[in-house]
Amino acid sequence: MGRKLVLAVFACLAACGIVASAGNAAPLEGTWQGTYKCGQDRFNLHGAPFEWNLPFSIQAGKITATREYISLTSQLAVAEFYGLIQADGLVEIGVTGGVVSAFHPAFHGTYTGRADGDRIDFQGPMLSKRNIMVRQCELHLKPVSLGLAHQQ
Repeated sequence: MGRKLVLAVFACLAACGIVASAGNAAPLEGTWQGTYKCGQDRFNLHGAPFEWNLPFSIQAGKITATREYISLTSQLAVAEFYGLIQADGLVEIGVTGGVVSAFHPAFHGTYTGRADGDRIDFQGPMLSKRNIMVRQCELHLKPVSLGLAHQQ
């Protein structure tokens, strides 16, 4: 009788989302190595494919990263990545980028993926400020050091 009661309580807690599933049991917080790769610009021959490697931080369910780069107009620009991790492991991350002094970002994108063990993968379009697809991109995240926020 006692064993059935324990199983019934556990099943209820799992159904309510209180007990983490085995796939999401590992903490995601910490530093992740990101690789952001985008193909050729569809409208500008000088917009060659590129690949950036940059560290991402995941703290309290939020993902952030920043990278400076030189724009196609040879000006200093910044790309900012930001996102949220849902309790079920669904991850949504956005990126905006452009010349620092510009009023609107030159590009943006929103990608959805799922934490899958020791990696998170995304794919999708990079959009211009007029929401026209200019490149196809992918983002891959792998952990460097997890759970350090709890140890400090």
